[in-house]
Parts: sequence; structure tokens; C-alpha cells
Amino acid sequence: MLNSNPQLYPTMYLAVLNPTGKLKVDDDGARQYILDDARVEMYKERFVSLALDTAAPSFNFKSKNNLKKRVHLLAEMHAFKEHYACYAGVDIALDPFPYTGTTTTVDALMMGVPVVTLRSRGAESIHSHNVSASLLMQAGLQELVADSEEEYISIALQLAGDPARLARLRSTLRERVMRSPLMDGGKASRNLEDAYRSMWTRFVGGSDGK
Repeated sequence: MLNSNPQLYPTMYLAVLNPTGKLKVDDDGARQYILDDARVEMYKERFVSLALDTAAPSFNFKSKNNLKKRVHLLAEMHAFKEHYACYAGVDIALDPFPYTGTTTTVDALMMGVPVVTLRSRGAESIHSHNVSASLLMQAGLQELVADSEEEYISIALQLAGDPARLARLRSTLRERVMRSPLMDGGKASRNLEDAYRSMWTRFVGGSDGK
């Protein structure tokens, strides 16, 4: 399941999908439209065509139609109940990039669905590129954070090939998140206050004016 626009790096999503997986796409951009049959077909055609154009020769999906049958668009959900219910049919959430998930990442974890994300580094890296990585690290799930496209694929495939591990995550992720620093509002507030106090102390102390 993707929680944003899937047209970024389609080859990677195909690598995870191959050979038997199914891809569910929760695309915010599609929600401004009614997902009738014609529009669903249009979105599938765009995704599949773009993906196959960039896919490695070793990918064997038999035919475009075969691949399209394995791509499912989720219709707009007007109630939280519907949104959370959809996670019952999802094993792994593939985080988009460079703009990663935020609320949707927490939603997935709370519903027992592991999220695989690609961490961004370097001068061009910004906050929105690493929100999921930060959330996963705070939840003690650093093994789901990839530093390269190859590692992203590897993590997802390892998860997909280990039903027992997925079952354990399904039953324990919510508790892990609830007991993690992510849910310790008091500590987060104190840390923020300490950071403000430190910045103010440096400012009034004339430490380089920074």
C-alpha cells in the first residue's frame, strides 16, 4: 500500500510487487475526483505504463493486463472507520519519497502494518523527506528505515517473505508505538522547553549571535 503519489520510482515498487504481490494505492490526488471505472482504468494505465517503461528486463509480469489486475486504487473514504478498516487488507505500507508519510505512517503502525521508508541525506534533504524515518526510529523500528533504494527493496521483500514476522508485528506494533517516546507528550514538551532555554541562553550570552 502506498500513501501518496506512486509515480515516483515505479521500478522500486515493481521490484517489491514481483512476483505475486498486490499493490493498493491510497492516492490523495485522486480523491478530488469520483473514481468511476473509466478514471480507475486511466490511473492504472498511467502507473503500469510508467512502471514498465522503467522496469528491469528481469521483471516478468506476463502482460500489462496481468499487472493492472494487481494494482488496486482505494476510493475516497469519508469516515475514519473506513480508513482504518482498509489496513486489514494490507501487509506492508510502502512509504513514498521524497515526500514521506506523516499521519498515515502513524495510522499504519497503530493498525499493525509495518512501514518501509527511504531516509534522505545530504544538502538537499529537508524535514518532509524524513518524517517517517524519525517516527520509525522513535518507535524502535530502525530496521524499517532504508538508506538506499536497494535497501528499501530488500527490507520490503524480507518482510513479504516472512509471514510469521508480519503476524508478530500485526499483534505488537500498536503497543510498541504507545510505549515509545512518540506518545510521551510530557517528555517531548520538556525537551522542547530545554531546547528553547538553551537557545535563549546562547542568545543573551552573545555566543556568535546564533
